[in-house]
Amino acid sequence: MPDESTHNKIPPGFKLRHTLRGHEDVIFGIAWSPDGRTLASGGDDETVRLWDAETGQLRLTLEGHSMRVYSVAWSPDGRTLASGGGDNTVRLWDAETGHLRLTLEGHSESVYSVTWSPDGRTLASGGSDNTVLLWDAETGHLRLIIEGHTALVISVSFSFDAQKLASKSVDGTVRLWRCDTWKQVAVLDEESSDLGYWPPSLVVRHSEIDG
Repeated sequence: MPDESTHNKIPPGFKLRHTLRGHEDVIFGIAWSPDGRTLASGGDDETVRLWDAETGQLRLTLEGHSMRVYSVAWSPDGRTLASGGGDNTVRLWDAETGHLRLTLEGHSESVYSVTWSPDGRTLASGGSDNTVLLWDAETGHLRLIIEGHTALVISVSFSFDAQKLASKSVDGTVRLWRCDTWKQVAVLDEESSDLGYWPPSLVVRHSEIDG
């Protein structure tokens, strides 16, 4: 139950609905399913957990990672969940049954961010090996290794129109890559550490820069 100290931290106009308890340690990543009915979380206890967003009840615990889970991301159709962890892998799970579908191996160090292309065919991951990897989401085949960052990649995000991919690194830059050629088109200095929302205006502006 929320106590007085918890209520003091809730912004005006918001009401605490549920406190989800189940992870045994720090939680690093959370993501809503496309239909808003399920919340996924990944943490230091090496698990991914799926929660009923309406009731707050734990639906499934997904076990397979051998180190902490940093990032979780839903496929656009909500049928598959991707997770990236400190064991250098990306794992794809059946969101209905919790069955592990694929284990994607290619990073040489921890995976900090995973994201799906809007059509659900491609998965991008960024890690502490300074690279962005592109995967075939159906087969798990590694399609491409993108290099350019000089420090760990902590966030990756496709533009809404699927024309570009953005990657954010602790080297202090956001790099934009064209999805048809995977060539770098811009390097931005960016203070934000999260690329969860990428305004369409950003895509237009840097399309003009590179033609």
